[in-house]
Amino acid sequence: MSLIRNGRPSQRRRVEPVFYAFLLPTVLAFTLAITVPALMGITLSFTNSVGFGEFKFTGLTNYLAAFSDPAILKAYGFTIGFALVTVVVVNVVSFFLALGLTEKIRAKVALRAVFVLPMVISGIVIAYVFNFLFSNSVPDIATALGLQSLETSMLANPDLAWLALVLVTAWQAVPATLLIYIAGILSIPADVYEAAALDGATAWRKLASITVPLAAGYIVINVIMGSRAS
Repeated sequence: MSLIRNGRPSQRRRVEPVFYAFLLPTVLAFTLAITVPALMGITLSFTNSVGFGEFKFTGLTNYLAAFSDPAILKAYGFTIGFALVTVVVVNVVSFFLALGLTEKIRAKVALRAVFVLPMVISGIVIAYVFNFLFSNSVPDIATALGLQSLETSMLANPDLAWLALVLVTAWQAVPATLLIYIAGILSIPADVYEAAALDGATAWRKLASITVPLAAGYIVINVIMGSRAS
């Protein structure tokens, strides 16, 4: 089908049927595994269903009960706060690590491999290691230093357990976020930094006026991905 653009005929690109053939399995899997269960869940949220047997529609009763329950509101508040703290910690640490690992330093390739290592470690191994650290190593060190608040396991302390969760989550999430930031920083043309250096820009000026603005898209991606993961 031809179109007229700016006085010149143009041909609309035709999509080959084979592309749809490759796309169809993914669409079906996504629909069956995500879309259909999501719609079923939304529908059942307006009923008194317990997952099986007969049920009847109850309107907004479930939502009114949920948002009037102090325990549920507290859980929502904790989840939102945990997500915000984790996303900030992961992105700040990953961004500054990426800045260091993209500079002209020795063994930067080896250092990148070291920082990405947590991505390939099993979650069960991570759980055992950090459980030992928080329950044994940290209390022993705290006792030697006279830090009474850390002499017991952080996981058993209601005031510090969330901090332990943030540390473990950040340790696991930093590698993937780091790789994205490294890709974003390396995509910035070196000519821009050279021009800024000729103008007398300091390192912080380059960071604020060049690196952060040009890597803003990668920051948005990491924030969205981090929010979903948390």
